[in-house]
Amino acid sequence: MIRQFSDFTQLGYYNVAYKFSTALMVLQSGFSMFWVPLYYKKYSENPFNKSFYKDFYCLVSVFLFFGTYFIILLRNLLKIVIPNTYFVSIGIFAFLIFMPVFIIVSEITVVGINLTKKSYWHIVISLITSSVNFIGNFILVKKYGAMGAAIATALSYFVLLLSRTFVSMRLYNIEIPIWSMIANALILLFFAVSQIYEKYYISPVLILFLLLVVNIRNVKISFALIKKRI
Repeated sequence: MIRQFSDFTQLGYYNVAYKFSTALMVLQSGFSMFWVPLYYKKYSENPFNKSFYKDFYCLVSVFLFFGTYFIILLRNLLKIVIPNTYFVSIGIFAFLIFMPVFIIVSEITVVGINLTKKSYWHIVISLITSSVNFIGNFILVKKYGAMGAAIATALSYFVLLLSRTFVSMRLYNIEIPIWSMIANALILLFFAVSQIYEKYYISPVLILFLLLVVNIRNVKISFALIKKRI
């Protein structure tokens, strides 16, 4: 899409940013390998223990959402390892990191679809996500180039997260704190925008405060779980 509606320079910027985001994609792959057998095991032991999924979501989401905040905040450290001509890629990277982050979160919330074996929902959700991505690229790449493609990618994976979560909750009735999840995602997406476009700038301190407010309960649950393990 970038090649069709923009130029090779923008494509180069996108490729550089994508290479940096692949480090988080490795984390996503590793998480999936760990998580899938774990939740199937927990389900086989007690199909009615749905609190496990909620607790695990709270623990992982706290690390992911706050980690994403600090990655966006400290993204300029990448200037140490890339040439001046590709500094634009740093801003693009700030949006591409949402792809693995939203996938990891959705791997937890999607368990209802997998456990109830309603796998056809994966096809429906993939079609919805692909459509959003195509429309987003069609609209944004013409005007914003590689940055538009990265924003479209972030938004499409946000839709993936929402779709997987809503469907999963309907099928298996897991108690995911969905409104705090949406708030976290929107706060971080806006933070990325505010860090790239000066006219939308908002203080990182305020963003951090908002994240803390939204995640108070999740943080408490996480500390309780860690303390229990210790």
